[in-house]
Parts: sequence; structure tokens; C-alpha cells
Amino acid sequence: MENPFDILNKRIDRLESMLACIEKKLSGFSCESSKEKDDLGDVTFASKITGLAIPTIYSKSSKGEIPCMKQGKKLYFSKNDLLSWIKKGSKKMISDYKDEVESLIRSNKRA
Repeated sequence: MENPFDILNKRIDRLESMLACIEKKLSGFSCESSKEKDDLGDVTFASKITGLAIPTIYSKSSKGEIPCMKQGKKLYFSKNDLLSWIKKGSKKMISDYKDEVESLIRSNKRA
């Protein structure tokens, strides 16, 4: 069974991309699905997205800690992969823990 928070995150991502598409159309630009077009870039591109220093990007990529692709001697980074990687590192809020504890207490009372 899929984690309900993952389901919510996917739905929020979908809504955000739909809103971004609407904003682009209102500005007179064409709108392509993020699944069709994935922005790729170099280390500087990854640094701008993550907010990490370029040497940190190189270090994390050599350790396999950040998603990247290598073609020849050049590293490439996918914007979608980097954003997903950042989201995986998010910490739960206290309210999330309270909800989990309450649901566990309710399920234990029924048993």
C-alpha cells in the first residue's frame, strides 16, 4: 500500500505543474508537460536548483548522493530528479506525527 503522504505529494506536484502551465499560457508562452520536457543542465544548473555550492555538487555526485547522469566527462542533472531528491529529504512536521499517533491509537482501540 502506498504511503498517503506520497500520494498527496504527487497530487500537489501535479497541481503545481498545472498552475505553472496556466501561468505560461497567460504570459503567451506554450505549455509542455514536464513529463515530455525535462530540463537538463550542468553543475551550475544543479547548483542554482539545489542552492548547493559547485564543489558540493561534484562531491555528492562522485559519492552517488545526488541524482546525475554522466556522458563522457560531463555531468548532467535533471531538474525533475533534483526536485524529487530535495523533496525526499523533507522532514515531517509535528502535526504529521500527531496524526500518525492518533491513527495508531484509534487502530489499537479497535483491536
